[in-house]
Amino acid sequence: MMAFAQAHHFILSANFHGGAEVINYPWDTWSRRHPDDAWFQYIGLEYVQTAKKYAPPSYFTDVSPTGVINGYEWYRVCGGRQDWMVYFQGCREVTIELSETKLVAESALPLYWEYNREALVGYLEKGLTGLTGKVADRLGHPLRAEISLLNHDTAQDRSAVWTNPKTGRFYRLCLPGAYSIQVIVNPFTPLIQPDVGVGERSLFNFTFANIAIGDLDGNGALNVADVVRLLRITRKQNPPDAATACLADWNNDGTINRRDWQELITYILQHAAK
Repeated sequence: MMAFAQAHHFILSANFHGGAEVINYPWDTWSRRHPDDAWFQYIGLEYVQTAKKYAPPSYFTDVSPTGVINGYEWYRVCGGRQDWMVYFQGCREVTIELSETKLVAESALPLYWEYNREALVGYLEKGLTGLTGKVADRLGHPLRAEISLLNHDTAQDRSAVWTNPKTGRFYRLCLPGAYSIQVIVNPFTPLIQPDVGVGERSLFNFTFANIAIGDLDGNGALNVADVVRLLRITRKQNPPDAATACLADWNNDGTINRRDWQELITYILQHAAK
């Protein structure tokens, strides 16, 4: 499961348990609250309120009157999945405790599916809310970037999110409000957009006008000279500084290798033919 999560770019997930009926949200490990504590409570309450429309009145009331509880407040767990997904993967995850019965009988599973189906659909739809957009260089090439909400996200909680390196898309799930957004592509100067009004779903794209991935000679175009420079870097002939390393990592996978120059050549040939 960990390898699968690391191989993909998840933004929202959930894991399901039995033995209680409650939505448990991060942190499990620490007593401090996550910067998105209010958002976690909001999506938990939305889930519970929807599920209760299709379930008995007592459903999701055995642990908390609201059906939602902070993990550490309930009982501490170290090394649990939801904290790992949130802290190490930049995802947002809750634990959905579905039944007071630890192992629900197979014959009862369709009933619990009916209780939770609409709530689960609504939960998944939350992955399309908040702040979303794309981060690209001046040629439109996707960038690996960190997206943070200033005076909201914290380094301690690693609550900032990252773009999908393959597409440059990002999803910063948050409640509606006014936020100052910071976009970081190391080692370049960050972009900051102050006092952005974020609604139920708001789209903001960011362009680093001073960056062109693959333009290693700095002449403003991608050509054979850039491929030669990239080959020299991959062969350890010209060790790059931090800025050059960023420009040389064509596919944003954190390493500079033959795939980068192969894909750069393909890009140049495709655009030369147009």
